[in-house]
Amino acid sequence: MRFRFSKLQKKYFLLLCILFVISLSIRFYFVFQTDQFTGDAAYATLRQVENIRSTGFPIFSDPLSFSGRFHLFMPVFHYIVAFFSLFMGSFWAAKIIPNVLASTFIFVAYLIAYELMGNRRDSLITAFICTFIPVYFSSTINKISVYSLVIPLFFLTIYYFLKISQSKKYVHRFVLLCFIIPLVSPTFIFLVLGLLIYLVFIKLEYKKQNWLELELILFATFLILWFEFLFFKTSFLFHGYSVIWQNLPSQILSSYFKDVSIFEAFTIVGILPFIMGCFAMYKCQLKDKDRKIYLLRSFVFGITILLWLKLVRLEFGLIMLAVCLSILAGPAYRSMISYFEQTKISFLKNVFIVFLLIVFISTSVLASFAFSSGSINEALTKEEVDAFNWIKENTPQDSVVLSTISEGNLISSISMRKNVADMNFMLIKDSSIIFEDVKSMYTYMFKTEALELIEKYNINYIYFSHNAKNEFDIEKIKYVDQSCFPEVYSSKNIRIYESKCKLGNG
Repeated sequence: MRFRFSKLQKKYFLLLCILFVISLSIRFYFVFQTDQFTGDAAYATLRQVENIRSTGFPIFSDPLSFSGRFHLFMPVFHYIVAFFSLFMGSFWAAKIIPNVLASTFIFVAYLIAYELMGNRRDSLITAFICTFIPVYFSSTINKISVYSLVIPLFFLTIYYFLKISQSKKYVHRFVLLCFIIPLVSPTFIFLVLGLLIYLVFIKLEYKKQNWLELELILFATFLILWFEFLFFKTSFLFHGYSVIWQNLPSQILSSYFKDVSIFEAFTIVGILPFIMGCFAMYKCQLKDKDRKIYLLRSFVFGITILLWLKLVRLEFGLIMLAVCLSILAGPAYRSMISYFEQTKISFLKNVFIVFLLIVFISTSVLASFAFSSGSINEALTKEEVDAFNWIKENTPQDSVVLSTISEGNLISSISMRKNVADMNFMLIKDSSIIFEDVKSMYTYMFKTEALELIEKYNINYIYFSHNAKNEFDIEKIKYVDQSCFPEVYSSKNIRIYESKCKLGNG
């Protein structure tokens, strides 16, 4: 099949490719400032990628996490990164591929914007706005995040849904993606939510129901829900309704599902996209009654409700909210310019456009750079890597190492040793008790109390870092002494102690 492009189409496609290269270049500028990754989840993903590369299979039955447990997750993203690692190595694939995938959203944003407005120049402006979404930029830049794949696929599905009335090929593509997307991430259940809210909005506005839309929404709903239940049936039966909160301990639940102030939303989403996206929804409600805007508004409404009820992880909720509002900023910009051209000061239109550009650069673009820089600064330090490598090279392979919850994946992924706990609590009993036990082993004053828990978890080594100091507000582990817990490793901010005593001879 040959594609024929007009000169105008070629021009905007070239500009879109240039925007893609700019986005990728900026991402690479930040991501290659460090040889490490940001967050323990990145190293857990990297471990899965390396295992797939060497064996062809992910690690579902993990002997290291929680000293032995079963993982339940969608491995499609891991397989994609692992495939490219065959040609460029795991490190380079993990640095490059997620950023390439995340940047492809620029093309999807352009397609949706063109479908909404039918204007290539304004669609390109929308793609530019979507290039610099602070929360999306920073969340996908150095974390090997599945969101790099989820967001482009999510909105590509929406794009095909917007075009189903134009050709059967878009119906087929939408159906095909409905079979693929549940294999990528359970977050696609929010696609179902948005589509169902869209049906409600259409009904409330007394608009004629498109039966093809209705059939496809019902098909997508039953298919995705059926697949999610089939794959995560064990989790549903094991945790019940708490599976919504990923079985997180109550002690850390608030950090994953918390309220966001208007100021924080402005900063994370971007001031201009936030205001203009809300304006587009307001205008749609009062004047235009555009079905396509209604669809995107449905996702904004659904995600906002879930964030308010704390039923969606904060990071994903903010990314979805930011992306939807950034796309809606395109129609809002078109409306503002059209209105400005009808006023007596229309000769100042270019000044107004420059003003909007300055506001966007000084907020969204600079905020994206600032968040990305912060993400790079939070990457693992050489001191931490050296300590984890020391554990790997100087401890028995069956050793159990105590660390903070946020460092658990680093123990299992870099040190290749058993951890007491990490951030993945799915299919784990008594997660709150385990969290409290980990905290107690760092904060207890008396050796006897600590030894009871140390024996309970068969701990051989204690990893004590600046993260533990900050998390538990301590300067040292008070019960540690040279006789029972000799210091076997020391650096500026990290100490490693070996556990040698038992309750009977402590």
